[in-house]
Amino acid sequence: MKGASLIAPLGVRIPDDLKEKIQSQAKENGRSTNAEIVQILENSLTSSSDREVEELKSIVAHKDELLKKMQEIIELQKESMSHMESTISSLKSHVSILEDHVTFLKKNCDSNKKPT
Repeated sequence: MKGASLIAPLGVRIPDDLKEKIQSQAKENGRSTNAEIVQILENSLTSSSDREVEELKSIVAHKDELLKKMQEIIELQKESMSHMESTISSLKSHVSILEDHVTFLKKNCDSNKKPT
């Protein structure tokens, strides 16, 4: 470690099983046990808040995207409802015309059945 003579030593008592885990992790990461402990401490003190901020930003971005999609769906539903209302109005008009035709036909039929 560069500048090791400028770093104050710190004696820490840790359980044997934790020490073994740290040594194993240090070996996997290609670091000394001391460098691994320093990295673990740095990660826990600096990165956790950074990670939390990034996670929150990610959540906010995801929720914004969901809100945008929801608004798009609402607009599509409104458009669909407008088309449906137009279709219903048109169908009501057709039904009214057909009712008038039926009434007319019944009158003609009834007048044709009456004896003269």
